[in-house]
Amino acid sequence: MKTNARPDVHRRPLLLLVDDEPGVRGVIERFADRAGFDALAFSSGHAAIEQLRRHPADLAFIDLRMPDVDGLNVLRQFREIAPLCEVALMTGFATIDSAVEAIKLGAIDYLCKPIDFDRLEELLLGVHKQVERRQRLLKMESDLARRFEFYGMIGRSAVMQETFNLIRRLAPHVRNALITGETGTRKELAARALHKLGQRRERRLVAVNCSAVVETLFETEFFGHVRGAFTGAAENKAGMFETADGGTFFLDEVGELPLGVQGKLYAFSSSGRCNVWARSSPVKSMLRSLRRRTVTFAPRSQLGDSAAISSTASTLPPRRRRAASFAASRAS
Repeated sequence: MKTNARPDVHRRPLLLLVDDEPGVRGVIERFADRAGFDALAFSSGHAAIEQLRRHPADLAFIDLRMPDVDGLNVLRQFREIAPLCEVALMTGFATIDSAVEAIKLGAIDYLCKPIDFDRLEELLLGVHKQVERRQRLLKMESDLARRFEFYGMIGRSAVMQETFNLIRRLAPHVRNALITGETGTRKELAARALHKLGQRRERRLVAVNCSAVVETLFETEFFGHVRGAFTGAAENKAGMFETADGGTFFLDEVGELPLGVQGKLYAFSSSGRCNVWARSSPVKSMLRSLRRRTVTFAPRSQLGDSAAISSTASTLPPRRRRAASFAASRAS
């Protein structure tokens, strides 16, 4: 299992030392401490591998010959588990073949015993500077992400900041909204942002994947039914609109709904009332609806009834127009 955990920007780098000679372990631990490392020493390769699975390290010194496992095998597993961990091999039985194999497997150095202390110190200080640079970059990335994060979306380009500002302006006022954009533009995050910034932020946000709605069950799923309305209706069931009453209803991929179903949604959106199967009086629902539609440069006239349902339409910019934005977005 590969560990992708990033180093804590406030901790000292961690060195894993794997050697069955206590004297060697003690000397390297003292040098590592002076170079600014925390060190964990192991006489067993298997124990070091288990430690690495639990907690990422920045540097490892591994003896080539140990009683329980070959050092090259330990190196292979270290590179698989923690690709960011630098590894150096140590041995008192140096051969050209083993050195070449170690470099091929990703070792940064190959130390011969008895250890050259000047070379050891140079290696430790070099890796320490590398880890410090990585930690500074991570801190800058984290600071920038906090600065440009907007309800799970991260973007610093002008087009993304304009989109965020549009959501801020619309959220307190819009009743119905249609969110369009190409696949991968994270339209669901825009919907959640509209809900969180709106007047009904304390009420429920109910999301429905419209592509999974069976047309024949649309009315009972969305509007509900009472007991005995049809065969199999053993009890009253509140529809999703009634469940979301007072909150926000998010129709994900509304364009996947049949046109006839979209027409019924339009009628509900206009009146705010829905007819429950076998109930004599309609149920009035006070909620805001958000709709998402994946389009590829579709003009408004091609959006069908889903456009008519909304009072406001917003299109999220495609990824190719977010050149200055962060590629990642955090889950809300």
